[in-house]
Formats: sequence, structure tokens, C-alpha cells
Amino acid sequence: MSGLDRMKQRLKYLGYDKADDRNVKGKLDSFHSALKNGYNPEWITLNPDTDKAQKWRCLINASRLTEQFDKKVLSIDYESGVQEGTVFWWDRTKKYWMINLQQHTEEAYFRGTITRADYVLDVDGDLYHAILKGPSETTTEWKEQHQIYYNSLNYTLVLQLAKDSKTVNYFTRHKVIKIALRYPDAETGEEIEEEHKWKVVATDKYSSDFLIDIYLDEWYDNKEEDAEADPTPAEPDTTKPHIEGSRLVNGFDTDLSYSIVGLTNGKWIVNSNKIKITKQDISSCNIDILTGKPCSFILSYIVGDKKVEQEIVIR
Repeated sequence: MSGLDRMKQRLKYLGYDKADDRNVKGKLDSFHSALKNGYNPEWITLNPDTDKAQKWRCLINASRLTEQFDKKVLSIDYESGVQEGTVFWWDRTKKYWMINLQQHTEEAYFRGTITRADYVLDVDGDLYHAILKGPSETTTEWKEQHQIYYNSLNYTLVLQLAKDSKTVNYFTRHKVIKIALRYPDAETGEEIEEEHKWKVVATDKYSSDFLIDIYLDEWYDNKEEDAEADPTPAEPDTTKPHIEGSRLVNGFDTDLSYSIVGLTNGKWIVNSNKIKITKQDISSCNIDILTGKPCSFILSYIVGDKKVEQEIVIR
């Protein structure tokens, strides 16, 4: 047997006849060796704060460090299932991090940039870890009118968080949100929370399948406005037939589910053409909101001469 034949037999034994497959396998073997013997191996926890939490060994290398953000490069097995938008807990730093961008040129294992996700946003009851960048402005613009000098709000922020139907529908243009800054008191050491309003001026929903970027302008804080009553309609009297479901919804919400309690064999109607009943049966219905304008409507369930109504507010 010639030397060439022996080489072919060796490659066939290894199971990789093509050079590209051998290169990828060699790169993966080197990666696994670095996990055992390298300087940069780390433990991270995927699905933190859930009953599906998993520990994974990975490599984390330096990328870029500035006053506004801390970027690093993550290398981990594809078997981990991570992707852009994945949030994980870096055990050694005791911080949450988010995967921003995958480097698709790496075939042997997942490689992508990560950024520290220090902020948590409450989006209709669900918590999202977010990356915040800014403000980056270094000057104040002064204006004069009727011999009165004043400066306009000019700070801007960029938020980045996971993209799903809830975040896409929640962060609509002109929506005003609150972001809280927490820091220890210099004298007592107790945590201080300082809230400030920001207005959504644009959202990038298209650049990534897994992430959404939200661009915010500084907005006016109004204590009197904040003290207004909760717009959520009053809870129904559960001792009587009533409709169960969300009473406070967002513009363009879809597939909202409602059900009737205490009646049967009826039909559902709404009093607005900005609301569409997409599915209904004798006990429940699903609706879509076709408007982003704050308003309210009445969802009704009718059986003969009996009618059960529920006001629903769009914020």
C-alpha cells in the first residue's frame, strides 16, 4: 500500500474526507483544549433565575472597553443553543450579559460579541435585561426668547433588548417610559432610586431577528401627572356573570384572550371598528387591537336579553 493510500485510509478512519471538515474538526478540538487548559475559560449560567438554568464552560476574551459600554467576545459550543439576544449570568463577575452579534465566519463553535446588560425593564409584567448606552452629549444648547434664556432637553439614550412580539408592540414611537438609576447614598449607604422619563423617538426593528434597538430622547418629569389615577378599569364583580381578561392593553396588541364566567351559549361583540374579533366560541374570544391611539372600548357578551360588558383601555 502506497503512502497516499495509507493517508486516505487514515482520513477515512477519522471520518473526515474533506479538507474543510478536517479544519473545522481541528478548530473544535483546539477550542475544547482551550476550555480545559487556556487562560480565558469561564463558567456562565444560561436561563438564569429559572428552573431551566444550565451551567456552561466557555471562553470570554477582551474586545472593547469604554466609559459607555463593556464589550467582550464569547466562544461556546453550538450545543448550548445560544443566539443573538440571549442573556446569561457570568458567574465570576456576578453580572448579566447579552449576546449582541454572532460572528458567522466561525463554523466550529458559536462566537459572538457580548455586552454587559445592567438594566432591567418591566414590559407589561415581564422583566427584560437591557443594554443602555448614553447620554453622550457634552454640551448644552441655550436659547433666547423675549430676553429669557433657557436650554432645551438634549440628552439621548439607546436601549437594546431582546426582540419579541411584546417588545415590538410596547416600544412605539412617542411612548414615554421611565428608567430608574440606583446608587448608594454617600452618607448612609442605603440605595437611592432616581427615576427619569424618556420618550421613544425611533425603534430599529429590522436590523436583527433577535434584538431591538430603541432610541430615546430626554423627556419632562411631571409629578402631578405621575400622581394621576391608574387608568385600569375597575375589577368586575366576580359574584355576577363577568368577563375575564386584560383590562389595560397596548396599541396594536394581538391575540388577546377573553372568557365569560357565569353564562354560556352567547356571542361576542365590540363597539369599535378599531378592534377585531379574530376568533370566538360560546365561552371565549380572541381580539386584535388595530390602533395605537390611547382610547377605550366595550367588549360585550350577549345571551338573549342578557348582556355582560367590560371596558378595556388602550394606553
